[in-house]
Amino acid sequence: MDIIFQISFSQLISGILTITSLLGILQWLLIKWMGIRLEKSIQHEYDRKIESIKNILKDQYDLSKTEREFYDQMVETINNFFGELKKYQFKNNIKSATKANVLENEELKNKYFVFIDSINEFIEKSYVFLKEENYTRLHEALNSSTDLANLANNLLDAMRRSIYPDTKLNAKEKVKEFHY
Repeated sequence: MDIIFQISFSQLISGILTITSLLGILQWLLIKWMGIRLEKSIQHEYDRKIESIKNILKDQYDLSKTEREFYDQMVETINNFFGELKKYQFKNNIKSATKANVLENEELKNKYFVFIDSINEFIEKSYVFLKEENYTRLHEALNSSTDLANLANNLLDAMRRSIYPDTKLNAKEKVKEFHY
């Protein structure tokens, strides 16, 4: 029994068109799939590079929570003491209070000792928790201050330089305050 397949010309054309259409669809799907894979691969590479850049920026410019808390606490301590010092200067019509003036006034003397104790505690904590260069800056600021007027500026400069090592700003020249 021989089975004879007879295919008409229209069936042949129809079959060829169907196969060609299926191959076209398959090719289109394959190209689409490869495009999506390539796009995802490129996106993954960009994501990896962006994450790397974020980490670099975070390491260089973002303060840790501990460091921010230290600096916030220290700025508050500086402001509190020097606010009291400014009030003392205003009440006594003194242009610039000296350490001797502060130690002669019993109330201000106690606040001064609390202030110095707070600074020393801050410096000790910075030794443990902050980067070595930041601790060194703060320690030098405390030791290089010959008078009260420079102490706040030196500490503020040390804190700023630990955040922005290449800063050109100087607290004495740039930090403006209101006078009574």
